[in-house]
Amino acid sequence: MKRLIAAVTLCITGLLLSFPSVAQTDVVDPISQGSTYPPYFLPRAKNLARQAAIQENGGLNRYRPELSMYGPALEAPFERNPDGSVSFNFFGGAPGSREWDTVTTVRVAPDATVDILFNGPAPAGVGSGKLYYQEDQSLLKVLQEGSFLTRAQNLARQAGIHENGGLSRYRPEIAMFGPADESPHFRNVDDSITFRFKGGDPLAASPTLETWVTVTRQGQTTVDYNGPLLD
Repeated sequence: MKRLIAAVTLCITGLLLSFPSVAQTDVVDPISQGSTYPPYFLPRAKNLARQAAIQENGGLNRYRPELSMYGPALEAPFERNPDGSVSFNFFGGAPGSREWDTVTTVRVAPDATVDILFNGPAPAGVGSGKLYYQEDQSLLKVLQEGSFLTRAQNLARQAGIHENGGLSRYRPEIAMFGPADESPHFRNVDDSITFRFKGGDPLAASPTLETWVTVTRQGQTTVDYNGPLLD
């Protein structure tokens, strides 16, 4: 577990519980060495873990988790467990504080069950020298970036659907409906975002079309390509 410290490990070892096996409809996670989980589980688990920590520590007026718990799920401090659950181990503290003074470990199961395994003071020396929020501007920037990416994904998906005759004739790949940070996209030098996604007839067994859509900060949408699948 990322940044898991020995003192916290001793506190939570005896609290681990087993969960029922994951349903057959689950998909294989390409980064978890073969374990299975429901689609979009990791981003949802991160959000549930963050919300649990905020509630446990008295709300946003008294506590803020570290910024990694607001960004892309794959960059959060997490570890996948053999039973399919995910454990997050992260720091937090009072808004405006320049050091983290709390460490929290939260486990989220595939059925969205949330368990706080540990929530208490960070051991001596941990978190020192790590600057916390600068008048909350860092958090604001993270949230703004996430909002822009989600809006851009929605605009790109809508453009693809419109370009191909509507939902009765065309469906984009499922990644365009899930968490924006896991959609097929890349940022351009002008800070616009280009989405490159596949799609096709709703009843087709596999995609037949590929669409490239670029979305600017101002919400301007351009279909750069819409046609047969590219190599």
